[in-house]
Amino acid sequence: MSPELLRYLAAATLFFVGFSVFFGPLPAYLVGSGRSADEVFALFVLSSLGSAVSYAKVGAFAARHDPRRLQAGALATRGLAFPAVAVVGTQFAALAALVTLGATFLVIGVTWAVIAVTATGMVTRLAPDRIRGEALGAYTALSSLGGGVGSALGGFVADAAGYVAAFGLAGVVVGCALVVVLLTGGRGVAAGEQSLAD
Repeated sequence: MSPELLRYLAAATLFFVGFSVFFGPLPAYLVGSGRSADEVFALFVLSSLGSAVSYAKVGAFAARHDPRRLQAGALATRGLAFPAVAVVGTQFAALAALVTLGATFLVIGVTWAVIAVTATGMVTRLAPDRIRGEALGAYTALSSLGGGVGSALGGFVADAAGYVAAFGLAGVVVGCALVVVLLTGGRGVAAGEQSLAD
């Protein structure tokens, strides 16, 4: 595997850790901050809806633009949205918090569509033909590893230091992943696009 591909796989592992640091303790936080089970369910549905309606549009958009920059924008947005959920839940009045949380979860869902579409595309473009299947397998395995590590870490930090600290840590980890994504050269992605065209 090329250094560019290895760097991107490291970034993907990091951002999956960050996502799970947030999502691991999230249901307990929402219930603890006064949300009913139905409201929690509705928030997660909004996030999934944001993703579902965005996949095709994101795919078409990513075909015309630099997927690395698109992903960086989505990661930056998520990195800010994760700690914002903690602030909204503790500082806003009940109805205002629910409406604002709904909008935030919708944004989180849209950003997932951007990340999901661009990530597999970037792995495919950065991997040589002969190891493309192995690279996609490694990406999937590392996403699961990051998810497991992040869930445990998020629960530990939430228990030890509170939900604001856990969600803030999630934002920081995603921010670190963003830096690594930006360090993954666009030249490698462009070369991969050329290889696919050939």
